[in-house]
Amino acid sequence: MAAGISLQSAGCARFRIEELQPTPLFSIPIKLPDEPNLEQTVQALQNGRVVYNFPVKPVTDGTYLYVTDPARSLVRVFSRGSTRPLKIFGNVNPAPHEDIKFVKIRAGTPGWAATDEDENIYIQLHTDVKPAANEIALSPEERQTGQVSHTGEVTPSQIVHLNDQDEILGYIGQNGYNSENFGLIIRMDAAEEGLLFVLHKSPELTLSVFRNGKKMKSITGLAPGTDQEKKKYLVQVEDIVPDAAAKFFIVSAAFRDKTGYNLEYRKIFRIDENDQSTELLNIEDPDDFFSWTRPDGGFYLTHTEEEGSGILFKIYNPGGEYLNNRLVVFPDIRSSWREPYLTLQGRIYTSRLFRGKYELYEWK
Repeated sequence: MAAGISLQSAGCARFRIEELQPTPLFSIPIKLPDEPNLEQTVQALQNGRVVYNFPVKPVTDGTYLYVTDPARSLVRVFSRGSTRPLKIFGNVNPAPHEDIKFVKIRAGTPGWAATDEDENIYIQLHTDVKPAANEIALSPEERQTGQVSHTGEVTPSQIVHLNDQDEILGYIGQNGYNSENFGLIIRMDAAEEGLLFVLHKSPELTLSVFRNGKKMKSITGLAPGTDQEKKKYLVQVEDIVPDAAAKFFIVSAAFRDKTGYNLEYRKIFRIDENDQSTELLNIEDPDDFFSWTRPDGGFYLTHTEEEGSGILFKIYNPGGEYLNNRLVVFPDIRSSWREPYLTLQGRIYTSRLFRGKYELYEWK
């Protein structure tokens, strides 16, 4: 159960602060390349003492956990309480097992993934570009989740869409099924009624909204701020986050000095269904960052506590009024915890590598 505490920091001592506690959801043994049964577990790669090849934001619907493996071009699906995958998505079955279902999809290196409560599954697949004659192909250890390239450039990708029966419904590009590839995908989120939100660059920061594989709209080409601000500052859109029903979008913009590129302040804007923009908040503290939308129409800012031991989530209502706070404090070894992330349904998760296991926690 969460407990109320008092915290004299971040200029919010007069607001209620609720400390959240981590609840374990998944705990799966990690296997290194020299160990047997690689196809059955979460796969790790190692460089010295650093273990990697794990998604920073693993995807879960609360029942199943989707773990991408870019090094081996696979996605493993675990059920809650299980240490063996129920099924594997990929182009080549690594080692057939009667109790592990293999779902064949187009060849490619998996990047981001998303799922909804109806068990629609979306997997970003990078095109495996062959290196030029004077280039060296990437080894599996050098592949990354966010982008894969031989030259340092982003490789194109599409998103495979599967239903709850593991049937492929199509491959989503920038304009829907069977359209041109995405460039750099920054984030993917899924919601009910077949909604998929893809934050990408094309080349501007763009949030594209799809329903059942059909493109509904794109939020792009934004120019927030007054005419006077645009003359005085360089305005940079940093993030665009939807609400789960695509009824509004929250935009975070940084206003920077044109000469030295120093941050002057940030502002939060709301864009409604009719593409009308409303300013909600001026953020003068450079350590406060826009984080996410809230199911009630409000939003979160985050403020990292001293030495990174915790993260304060500042809660704002739909009108931009500061209400109260939630605090995440990391127990034990801080470096074992990844940064918390939020979902459109209002949940807060953190992944962790600890004592030979890959773990997922929900903060409540």
